[in-house]
Amino acid sequence: MTRRPELTTPDGLTGLIGLSPSDMISMEAIPSESNGRTTIHFIEVEWAAPHSASLPGRLVLKEAPLPQGRAREQGPVREIDFFSRLADRISTPPVPRCLSAGQATDESDSHLLVEDLIETHAAADSDGDVDLGPAVDALARVHCAYWEVPESEIAPRPRTEAQIRKRMARMRKHLPALFEDAVDHMPPGGEAIYQRVFDSQCLPWMRLMDPRNQTLAHGDAHLANILHPKESGEAYLIDWEGWQVDLGARDLAYLMLRRAPERRREIERPALERYHRRLLEHGIAGYSFDELWNDYRVCWVRNLWTAAANHVKGLPRWEHMLENAIIGYQDVDGDELL
Repeated sequence: MTRRPELTTPDGLTGLIGLSPSDMISMEAIPSESNGRTTIHFIEVEWAAPHSASLPGRLVLKEAPLPQGRAREQGPVREIDFFSRLADRISTPPVPRCLSAGQATDESDSHLLVEDLIETHAAADSDGDVDLGPAVDALARVHCAYWEVPESEIAPRPRTEAQIRKRMARMRKHLPALFEDAVDHMPPGGEAIYQRVFDSQCLPWMRLMDPRNQTLAHGDAHLANILHPKESGEAYLIDWEGWQVDLGARDLAYLMLRRAPERRREIERPALERYHRRLLEHGIAGYSFDELWNDYRVCWVRNLWTAAANHVKGLPRWEHMLENAIIGYQDVDGDELL
């Protein structure tokens, strides 16, 4: 069977978007990056008229081979699914403009072709004193687009209580290894908190079985995945490999997880108040700030799982997340939610 042209050639790139090479004056594929499963190409194009006015001159092309096993439902597969099925309901910004998306087959890799925003936007320094306002606004716009849309209309296979409890049981078995490696990083009372949470009925996770105020969440809303405007304008959310149906507050709790506790305490309530105002402005009614705050507390308890999962995966700075998750748990009186 004939394979399609290489996508980093004029034939391949223009073919993806229904044009011909004659619609392109020049093209340069800047050296690619690879994380082992996805190859990323940065492409500069000069388009011929009339396309020069409507098509971006900078593009990002992601390619990945046909995944195997559990990976068929993760990573690039989920991001392409997002841009193929879900992104059209959300405005641009906060979602980057997508020119083409296609899943992998036996004959060709998956591809995702989106606008490169490097000229106008940049990821914030995750350790810096960042204005989270644009990020909060971007999350609110995404959440409002899918507010209380039934999970069955968003996710191919909605979650079940049995799946949630199985995940919690797996994490409970991992706790001894976490405690051993975290001996120099565990805040006072941290081990006892983990034991109480994972020996409980895990009610913060059971909140996921209640569809009220659930929406489409980004699922990995840390600052490296949020492009802030260099001068003015709105933020963009990138890397949609972890999207899920969840509470909007889940993205907010995850965004705050990497903030130092003293800084988080300063910006937490103003950020939540801003988010709530944006919900109201976009027509979300019947969701009080008190309800948002309680959902945020529930989602902060779930940050304990996130920190432990980063340890399982061997991701950098899991110790930092562990300390922040435990201190935040104490701040929101997590025991009350168990």
